[in-house]
Amino acid sequence: MNDLTLIKSLVDLGCTVVICALIVVVFYKLAIRFGAAFIAAQEKIAEAMAQQALSISGVNSALQIYIQKDNNEHREILLAVQVCGENMKWLTHELRDARLLLAAAAAIKPAAAAKEVKGDK
Repeated sequence: MNDLTLIKSLVDLGCTVVICALIVVVFYKLAIRFGAAFIAAQEKIAEAMAQQALSISGVNSALQIYIQKDNNEHREILLAVQVCGENMKWLTHELRDARLLLAAAAAIKPAAAAKEVKGDK
């Protein structure tokens, strides 16, 4: 069945049917032409979104590695601060003990000097 016999049979059915058939054919041709382009565009968008998801996954893993490295450095800094604090406490106690010894020695020297002075008279 070719197009001429199809048109002839439609004309026999009436003008309204011919117009309806013509509208259906035009919409069918438009759907084929623009539908294929629309589907191709949707496929390209889907591929781009998949690539974006992969890149975001890569960024996510890189960010986790950076945070883990930063946490390790933070722990090392905290440990160094704790060690410095303990050293400062130890030095403070040593300094206090040294001051007490010096004060005791200074208190003993004048008393000893006073005894020597009294003993000489």
